[in-house]
Amino acid sequence: MKKIIGLLFVLILLCGCKGEGNINYIDRELPGEIPELFAEGIISQEDTSEFAGTFSDDFQYYFFTRREGGVQNRLYYTKWEDGEWSEPVLSPISEDLPEFEPFISPKNELYFGSMRDGNTSLVIYKSEYSDGAWTEPKFVDNGLNDGFAMYVSISDKGNIYFTSEKGISVMKYDGQQYSAPEFTGILGAHSFIARDESFLLFDNSSYTTDPTKLFISFMKNDGSFDEPVELSERINDPNLSQICASISPDGKYLFFSRFSQGMADIFWVDAMILNQVETGFSE
Repeated sequence: MKKIIGLLFVLILLCGCKGEGNINYIDRELPGEIPELFAEGIISQEDTSEFAGTFSDDFQYYFFTRREGGVQNRLYYTKWEDGEWSEPVLSPISEDLPEFEPFISPKNELYFGSMRDGNTSLVIYKSEYSDGAWTEPKFVDNGLNDGFAMYVSISDKGNIYFTSEKGISVMKYDGQQYSAPEFTGILGAHSFIARDESFLLFDNSSYTTDPTKLFISFMKNDGSFDEPVELSERINDPNLSQICASISPDGKYLFFSRFSQGMADIFWVDAMILNQVETGFSE
């Protein structure tokens, strides 16, 4: 039987809940349940494409992908210092080559795709935050790069979800080591796992459907995912493509990128809009 799933409690649990009033989201105007352009003129700019952004858990850093004209994707960042956000620039760990789709884990580890070190295809690298700086990125050697992998997201348990050749796959962490990649059964790309793994956001980039839309799938008691549900037209503009959904570390805002005439901008909306999702979730 279909029912409305209330996600407020889930969103609170997945974030660890930071104190209200102490968070700076770059954009001073907070959105309601209608998606709005994120940090217009600062992050989302008129003549560049932006997508796949990520805040650090303490909201002191924001990394994102920027593409200028026909130039390849680059990893940009801004940081909170002296009571304001710095002008976004190429990140301090970037090289002059394609790098994009960053994700900062609950442990303040920055994962991103890169073609550094002579790689001719996309490879996942990781930088750690230590002593006030991001360390030199290292090749992720836990099995993630044994096959095709892009767009990482990580749960509080340390489980890594990513886009593989099959669709959305996961590498489970037992506290000491990672399992071999397992296909979740979810076709699509650019997945974002809730911190408590209660649900998965993703887009249907691997399908032939055009334009691309955002979906949500809830985890069932047996650890598998329920039938994906398409998010509403309030988020999925039927005439445009939406990709790269994510939730802010405090669980309050849903971010995604929207493409129009070949250009992308980052949008955000109150995550309470997910309370309106109607699903046949199995108890």
